[in-house]
Amino acid sequence: MLGKLLQNLCELLSENKDLYAMRALLRVISLSKQNLVPFAETLGQVLGSFITEVAKDEQSTSPNYAYILFEAAALTLTFVKSNQAAFSAVEDQLTPALNMIIEKNNTDYMGYAFQLYATFVASTD
Repeated sequence: MLGKLLQNLCELLSENKDLYAMRALLRVISLSKQNLVPFAETLGQVLGSFITEVAKDEQSTSPNYAYILFEAAALTLTFVKSNQAAFSAVEDQLTPALNMIIEKNNTDYMGYAFQLYATFVASTD
């Protein structure tokens, strides 16, 4: 059931940057906790592409949408931290989008990018 729910929310968000759908995705991630591990790589891909879209087109995105998107990415990393392969998969998917934010000197999202990088560093042993 979790897989289908994540898929439907991600498809909805691909078509429309809806704040309420993004909140729903964050809540599903929050409730799923460690059950996210099997979906980590795919969820990382989706979140990475959403972050890339938001960073490219800042004007069409509300600040709340962007905040919730980055929170969803951070929460995903938190819940898959116990599984190194899943964590690495999400990290690999998010890194290009975060690099783009830093390279473009996108000050609106720079803090979020560095917070996610701090999560990457904090989880290394």
